[in-house]
Amino acid sequence: MGGGDHPPLGEKRGPAMSPVAKYYLGAGIVSILALLIVPSPISWIVVLAVLAGPVAAYFMLDESQRARLRRIRRRQIGG
Repeated sequence: MGGGDHPPLGEKRGPAMSPVAKYYLGAGIVSILALLIVPSPISWIVVLAVLAGPVAAYFMLDESQRARLRRIRRRQIGG
């Protein structure tokens, strides 16, 4: 019944993934699967759509929202 090397309930081990890192990981997996399953121009369109989503969302922000996002990012990086 000893937990072995598992942390106690409620405790996390190691660094947690940020939402952005989770998105990029998911986008990479979807891209690879799309290229392997359907190797055609449609799969390239899917890859571009998945990767262009965050870029389009960023450009839809107004200037004050972009500045706030940059401040938050710098703070998270430690700068």
